[in-house]
Amino acid sequence: MNALSHTYLNQHSKNESQPVKITWKGWRGEGKVAYTKNTATRELINNVLTDETTYSGKVSVQVVFDTDKREVTVTDDFIGFFNPTQSLPNAMNLGMSYKTPAILSAHGRGMKTAVNWWTGGNPHEGWLEYIRTSNDGSDFFDLTPDLNNEFASFYTKKSKPILWYDLNTKDWVAKEQTGTQIKMKVPMKNLGERVNWYTNLVASLEASYHLYLGEQLDIDIIWLKNDELHDNWELKKRDIIFSGTKAIQEGRTNPSTGLPFEMLYKATNNDEFNLGPNTYEIAGTYKHNDYVEKKSDRTGIEIDYEIGYLPHNKAMYQYFEHSGDNKYDSESEEYKQNPFRYKSEFVGLSYTIMGVPIKFGNYKASSRSEALFGTLEIRRGIETTATKDDIVMSESVERFEKDFADFLRDEKLYVRSSNRNLSISEADMEEKLLERLKDSSKLRKYLSINTRDFDSQYALHSGYPDIVPMDLDANKPTDTIIEIKKESTVGRMWKAIVQGQAYAYETGLRRILIVSMDPQLPSDVQTKVDILNQNGWKIRYESYFKLTEL
Repeated sequence: MNALSHTYLNQHSKNESQPVKITWKGWRGEGKVAYTKNTATRELINNVLTDETTYSGKVSVQVVFDTDKREVTVTDDFIGFFNPTQSLPNAMNLGMSYKTPAILSAHGRGMKTAVNWWTGGNPHEGWLEYIRTSNDGSDFFDLTPDLNNEFASFYTKKSKPILWYDLNTKDWVAKEQTGTQIKMKVPMKNLGERVNWYTNLVASLEASYHLYLGEQLDIDIIWLKNDELHDNWELKKRDIIFSGTKAIQEGRTNPSTGLPFEMLYKATNNDEFNLGPNTYEIAGTYKHNDYVEKKSDRTGIEIDYEIGYLPHNKAMYQYFEHSGDNKYDSESEEYKQNPFRYKSEFVGLSYTIMGVPIKFGNYKASSRSEALFGTLEIRRGIETTATKDDIVMSESVERFEKDFADFLRDEKLYVRSSNRNLSISEADMEEKLLERLKDSSKLRKYLSINTRDFDSQYALHSGYPDIVPMDLDANKPTDTIIEIKKESTVGRMWKAIVQGQAYAYETGLRRILIVSMDPQLPSDVQTKVDILNQNGWKIRYESYFKLTEL
């Protein structure tokens, strides 16, 4: 550092620093993420999950959807906000969190992002009505938005007790107890008007909080319609039932009986299915460094894994008929509602933190993909995205996933190296996005594209860009080069950027849009993109799912 810069920094440090302010538009923009109702609800429930060593009580959570009033109310009887007059306003500051025994507080953005997703970003359609809290059961405080201020600001004031919806009286009742309530006015597009919207949410939450339901956590989902109770669901702790073949091959002992594992049901004809004991195929700790020879390839990533196969429905029913064990009755409503059943949308391996899945369905099997199920508990070396619904992809994570897939193949679990996304081709993605670009003025406005004319696989000397906006009078691409990749791996994303730059050079453009299924770019690539953008490029990344919903 030269003398001049040292002097400047010294002088600058003596000035009083100013907090970063954000406008209401910017604050509401925090909700423009690839959330779903499932992930946005989870984000508000995560705040009550605790380690038993720091909080031993059971927490009740109630999520009420009122489709007539367009309201979502999330209420808990947890410990509330300590020192509410100070901590409540901080709860709305981006990147800032308050002291709590919650185990999934990581980025200081979760509640803010979820609230803004639910309210929709349009102040005429949705808004935060209040956050009400008490940490002693007698004094209650409300945090409400100050919409007369240009910048995102909130009032804190004394309030009345928290209201809970009583299923017996079918009315709201006040309870003088600790807890927090978030009440939001939401646009109709974020609410469900059919029962399957709610049952899908219930299944997702039951899969997410499997380890906690009934022991540390109770959750009720309530649907109000026409000013009365329309339906409600009390979340249940569902059984995870494996059919473990390795346990028998390896002669493992059943810890509950002290005897070797045995088959539960052996097929006697071609129409029947074998049913192994209810146990995993493999379980243990995977330390990536132990499986890599070159020091430069070691990532330090460690996970705890527990992986097995879910039994076929017919095998379940056969055993139920044979034994009368209702847990294995695949025709029962109980089993049909179980998120851990064969062919469920939750099959595959899920990265977890404290037992809560970050994203379902990784490492889908190339065979028996309907049955492979398990958890990969992150111990170290893998970060979550700011929205905590995915992991941050990097070169290290990619190396780990490739090597871990090899490990799974060696264990005869037949998985591909990565299948993080839906079974849709890049050609299908291109076709659907092209259709949305032509039909949706909202999407074009979001991307700052000023034409309704587009072409795909437009012929250039340097290749064929996936999609280009067109100047029909000049018969040439204009404005933006759009490149589509299915997965945002480091190699594929960098290839897309280099391709986009070649097309842009040839057409005289500087704007490139990269699209894939993942919520964000790998961190290594994002760093390079930031540098390119500082040097005259305008490279932008967007999630395919977000764009096709606009």
